[in-house]
Parts: sequence; structure tokens; C-alpha cells
Amino acid sequence: MVRFLFNLLFLSGVWVLLTQANADSWLVGGPVVLVGTFASMRLAYGAAPRFRFLRILFFLGYFLHGSFLGGIDVIWRSLHPGLPIQPGLVNYPLQLPKGAARTLFMAVVSLLPGTVSTDINGDLLVTHVIDDREPVIQQLEKLERVVASMFAIPLRNASV
Repeated sequence: MVRFLFNLLFLSGVWVLLTQANADSWLVGGPVVLVGTFASMRLAYGAAPRFRFLRILFFLGYFLHGSFLGGIDVIWRSLHPGLPIQPGLVNYPLQLPKGAARTLFMAVVSLLPGTVSTDINGDLLVTHVIDDREPVIQQLEKLERVVASMFAIPLRNASV
């Protein structure tokens, strides 16, 4: 887990240096850093989590779609004269076991517009959201199911 996080942070730093900290580059950089992290774990340590290739493609599409729609939503909220936001903290009970899948899930939550993982207490993820009136729990459940299916991890009530 520590090696995975180190590789993730190192490759993220390399990406920041290569793109001169251009925030727009993360649309491509996020998936590139994640794939690079998994590849480096596999090559350096001979251990990589089991995953399904087609589910990785599904995940990338899901991530890009969510990032695009979330970005539009954040732009709309920030430009709206009434500033329709209600920031808050949402407690989300994690189903993913500790390891690479859980780490990826928490990283992706922070990469999506309007959300950031702020703390983890045991199996409870604390997430800051731009509007706590939105169905955030359902969105996090869907994302967790997508990540779980990519790693071939069964979850309760998984329908992806």
C-alpha cells in the first residue's frame, strides 16, 4: 500500500513537472498516472492487483464522462448569480477492502470536480462536496462498484 501511494505520488509529480502544473492536463494525466502506477508496481515488485481489461476501458469512459459533466456543473454553479452551492461533508461507508482498489477509489473521488476525499476513519470515507443536497452517496456507490468491477472484487448489491 505504501509503495503504491509512493508510486502514485511520484508519477503525479512527474506529470505536474512535464505539464508545467497545467490543471487541464489532468483529464489525460489522471488515467495515465494510474496506469503508470499499476505498471510500475507490476514491473518493480512483481505484484499487481487482479483486474479486468475491458472494465478498465469502461472505468476510463465512466471517469471521463463524470469529469466532463462534473466540470460543467462546477462552472455553471460558479457563474450562476445565485451561486447554488451548499458545501458539506459526506460520510461514505467503504465496501472495498484495503489495498490498491480502495486507494484508486479515494484518488478518483478527489479528481472528480466538486469532491475531495478529506479523511478516512476505518471504513468510513469523509468527502467534502460542493453541494450536499445532491445524491452524493449514490454517486459514490456507483463509482465504488465501477472500481470494484475493474479489480474483480465482489461487493454487496453490485450491479455493474
